[in-house]
Amino acid sequence: MDTRDLIIEFISHSTLDDFDSDVVVLAKRSLLDVIGNIIAGVCTKASTAARDFASGFIYPQDATLFGSRKRVPCAFAAFANSIMASDLDADDGHRGAMGHPGAAVVSASLAVGEKEKLGGKSLLEAIVVGYEIATRMGIIVNKHHKSRFIGSGHWASFGVAAAVVKLMKMGEEKCLNALGICDAHTPKAAMDWMFSGYHPMIKEAIGWGAFTGVTSAMLAQNGMGGTFSICDDDKKKFSTLGTEYEFKKVYFKQHSSCRYTHPAINGVLWLKNSRKFKNEEIAEINIGTFDFALRLRSRCPKSIQEAEYSVPFTVGAALAYGQVGPTEICEEKLQDNKILTLANKVELYLDADIQKQFPAHTLARVEVKLTDGSTLTVDPFPLKGDYQNPFTQEELEDKFRRFSASRLKDAQINEIISFCNKANEIDDISSLAEQVGSALNNSLHI
Repeated sequence: MDTRDLIIEFISHSTLDDFDSDVVVLAKRSLLDVIGNIIAGVCTKASTAARDFASGFIYPQDATLFGSRKRVPCAFAAFANSIMASDLDADDGHRGAMGHPGAAVVSASLAVGEKEKLGGKSLLEAIVVGYEIATRMGIIVNKHHKSRFIGSGHWASFGVAAAVVKLMKMGEEKCLNALGICDAHTPKAAMDWMFSGYHPMIKEAIGWGAFTGVTSAMLAQNGMGGTFSICDDDKKKFSTLGTEYEFKKVYFKQHSSCRYTHPAINGVLWLKNSRKFKNEEIAEINIGTFDFALRLRSRCPKSIQEAEYSVPFTVGAALAYGQVGPTEICEEKLQDNKILTLANKVELYLDADIQKQFPAHTLARVEVKLTDGSTLTVDPFPLKGDYQNPFTQEELEDKFRRFSASRLKDAQINEIISFCNKANEIDDISSLAEQVGSALNNSLHI
């Protein structure tokens, strides 16, 4: 079968019954995780700006715009909600694609599914299809990441287009056209800024990726044509569609920061919890890591985006507060002397053994020297949340509770968790969007 035909066949004709049971569970977990990240990130500067922009487009009133009482066209809901889902950098990721599929794919699927008044089974089908197409496109575009690193909004847009085609049951010809339109319009999402010292709020263009994917499918639905092609060298990446799942290689995050900071965060937390030293006893912190993490060295970030991409700041936050979550990655903490004092004690160096394992593994070797002359060390260990070391259902729900606790009541949190866990039984996913939206509105007093 031609590669394009294989892709179209998978998007158009896969059903929930075709997928492995653990893939269906994973789709439910991704749904819960994205909603939790939206709740936590609803009031950041970037989220507020995106919501204010989207709220100006009110017809047709298709979908819930989280953090607002307005309903907006689904493409604009997808745009703004995906920014809310990704701005704290706690959204899921895929090591091979080197980025984040969930914020765009899940947010867009939820918005379009709400517009179409579809059930949870259709939503889960779209999420699986979207992840499979997005992650494989990400692997393709980032196979030469050392010379050309492309952000998530670019390749995730193809997954969004596929998910929307699936939700709207558009047929094979329109499916091909939607992918072709997306190919022509998808954001460039170059990642040069990541190592430039300037960290824009738009980050990886995830919002535009969600918007592009939705509008590409809708343009195809309205009769616009497009050309989608896969290079011969890349066809093998799609040859296992429907039999093997890149979705299974998605990781979930513990912390609100770039995944490249997590090994160092976990290392210092492990030492602090096991050796019971006081922060005042720390003389210096030496962290051996890989080249991409080595560039994330800002000691006094000026924005939450810069903080998320800073090993010293996130290590300082972890030591000061025992975690790096929404309460640490916020505007108020950027000038926190507890964090900054510890951040100034962090030194990074390239570890050759760790470098050899990147990007398949992101690791760090952590050494804490104390003022009494003693040295505490921890060797690299796998990150929790990676597919080789996955969260349990309980651990992922605990993250949701931690990220939602400042906004929602316990009863509301439990209801949303229950909704996601039985998503395939829901007749109309509008009820889920409305429940999350209402709970946020009450919390924000709007």
